[in-house]
Amino acid sequence: DAAATGAGVVSETLDLDPLLAYVDDHVPNPTPFRQWVARAEGIAVGAIEEAAGVLPLHGDGARQTNVVTTVASLAASRTH
Repeated sequence: DAAATGAGVVSETLDLDPLLAYVDDHVPNPTPFRQWVARAEGIAVGAIEEAAGVLPLHGDGARQTNVVTTVASLAASRTH
């Protein structure tokens, strides 16, 4: 994530040369990092909810419903 926002480098091995080169030439731009931080809570909560099998929350805090099941249930209740 840090590399994607321009705040670091990625390496498969412990090699400090790319990091040192990055630091020498790096011009800080906090905007991408701040945008990532603003999204981080939602990303983390969404991943936890997905792993738990919970439907995600809407912006108003209400849980999503399975619209297909709800419509089918409504149709079935009208025929009885």
